[in-house]
Amino acid sequence: FMNDTPQEIVNFLRVYKNNFDPISIGEFLGEGGITPAQIEYWSQIRFRYTRAVSFVEMELEPALRLYLTGCGFRLPGEAQKIDRFVEVFVKTFWQDNSGTPCSPFRQQLTVHLLAYAIIM
Repeated sequence: FMNDTPQEIVNFLRVYKNNFDPISIGEFLGEGGITPAQIEYWSQIRFRYTRAVSFVEMELEPALRLYLTGCGFRLPGEAQKIDRFVEVFVKTFWQDNSGTPCSPFRQQLTVHLLAYAIIM
């Protein structure tokens, strides 16, 4: 039916996200893997899913709000899984806004700490 590549999985989730429970999508995307290859695989799935959203010219709080309410998933309750979502959000937010007036931060770590603090 489909390959199990990160891009194919993300395409499937994006097309059929309205047919799935947002909590289930959040739990699925929050998986982490055990081996380095598995960790990278799950990280790529999260990144490609998140990268479909543009945060260009958005300040941190509205971008985070869009990510958490408009992307078809609900954050899982486990702190480690939440951190995985924050990590991928920060990566995409930084790619879209680093060095712009929307992101006055000098380091990506600052965005990570603020995003995590806002969520928690």
